[in-house]
Amino acid sequence: MELVRDVSEIAPRMLDLRIMTPLAQDIFIKLDILRSCKRNAKPGSEQPAGCLFADSQYGKSEAIKMYIETRIVDDCFARGLFPIGTPREEVVDQQKLVLHVSLPENSSIPAMLMWLLTALGDPTPASGTVPQQVYRAHKLMKRLGTELIVFDEVNHLRTPKSLASATEEEAHTVHNHLKGLLIKGYPIMFIGIPDAEEKLFREKQIKRRMMYRVKPRVLVYERDVDKEIFRDFCSDLSISLVEKGIMEQYSDFQSDDILACLFDASAGLLGGVFRIVWNASELAFEDGFSQIHVRHLSEAVDNVAVGVFCNANPFAGLETDEKEAA
Repeated sequence: MELVRDVSEIAPRMLDLRIMTPLAQDIFIKLDILRSCKRNAKPGSEQPAGCLFADSQYGKSEAIKMYIETRIVDDCFARGLFPIGTPREEVVDQQKLVLHVSLPENSSIPAMLMWLLTALGDPTPASGTVPQQVYRAHKLMKRLGTELIVFDEVNHLRTPKSLASATEEEAHTVHNHLKGLLIKGYPIMFIGIPDAEEKLFREKQIKRRMMYRVKPRVLVYERDVDKEIFRDFCSDLSISLVEKGIMEQYSDFQSDDILACLFDASAGLLGGVFRIVWNASELAFEDGFSQIHVRHLSEAVDNVAVGVFCNANPFAGLETDEKEAA
């Protein structure tokens, strides 16, 4: 790909990066199982649910996007749902096999259903009562062959604390409507931060339908298998920067010192590494460098990681060593 010519070109190319990891594969496996259950069950059979509750920057949403961009697009072509040669981006936007519904802050039941209807292409997703919204969503999913609903950011769901003070529509609780979708035959994968688990499972009717939990991996640098996962991700990230034309040369994210500092600076979260490297790429470009150096990583950690992923900059000592060596 042609090299970036302006720092403003880096952000969209970074957002276009996709790196497969064992953490993403864990999610893929459960999504495949849920979809297979839907396809092979009798029409209208109640479906199970799955969940993943992990820290921010774990890579949850990116894994869902990658699943749709790869496995679902390939499946759409294999089934003849789109003509061969259709741009993959168009298939991602138009396919309805897997609905990725990311909920905004403080989402009510009508808002949740509105975003579900939006994902289904309903022309007036906010119109109608809650029962009418549910009915339209069910009819559309049945007609379009929807196999899975992914509700992302479920920590943003608002559950009425008091039915006596709730509106008529809110009186039908979040749990009842989510249970209703499962009963009508649509599996759901719930994605959110750990705090969302208590909110979602406050009533056992959803918890008892939870069959496929993705257990998040907490990477421990001293554990060889985890260190290898982290090293592979950093290596793939360096390669991707060159493939996307963000950097001209491969950056050193593999030496033991740099790798350990990246792990500490990101709290072992791959999304944290991604954000550090994103900012470091912009700093390196502005300096006129063809690759990322330690000082760019150090400044990026100060900019986006200290106080967010780490309490202090672990690159401070390495940066001093680099200056002395120069």
